Amino acid sequence: MGNASPGRRSAILAAACLAGVAAIVIALHVLPSDETRIRLAIPDAAAMPRSEWRRLVDIESRMMSAGSVTRFEDFERNLTVLFLAGPPNSYDGPSAWMDFVVASMQNPAEIVKEMDRRSPVTVVAAQDIERFTCQLDGDRARGIVEFDGERMWRGRVEYRAEKRIGVWTITEFRLPASRMGTRLDSNGRWKFFAEGDPK
Repeated sequence: MGNASPGRRSAILAAACLAGVAAIVIALHVLPSDETRIRLAIPDAAAMPRSEWRRLVDIESRMMSAGSVTRFEDFERNLTVLFLAGPPNSYDGPSAWMDFVVASMQNPAEIVKEMDRRSPVTVVAAQDIERFTCQLDGDRARGIVEFDGERMWRGRVEYRAEKRIGVWTITEFRLPASRMGTRLDSNGRWKFFAEGDPK
């Protein structure tokens, strides 16, 4: 712009400013909303590490051969572990809501097979989510997730989330019918809680 006239320089600066404003507006429309970011965080938050999953499958197969029961207390109590440790309730109709239910006559081996193919290993994959609510309050949020795992299981859980250093983190899953849940501790590990326990 060295040899440009003052009028032309002003026009160029104005065009540059408009382009910058336009880029910001486009970015705001492209960037996902807080609600979307929280929804996208649900599957990973509910998941168990692949190594833990393989260890659980190995222990389960040996326990079944010995007629024993798997000690789920030996695993981090994420939402997927709570689902696998829960009672095998069956569908009884639309009004018979439990926290988790599995389809009637569902072969447990098929559930294991479905879990095994998932990445991450989670009871709530992104495509499973049928209903998602989100109530934002600054850097905190809460809501409900209802999900259907390939018509093998269904579930409904409440969640809480916090925005930490600009990233939304799921901090709690609560099972309303069972009055219990799992919560991130200060070390970032999921811990079981029963309603009435101190936070």
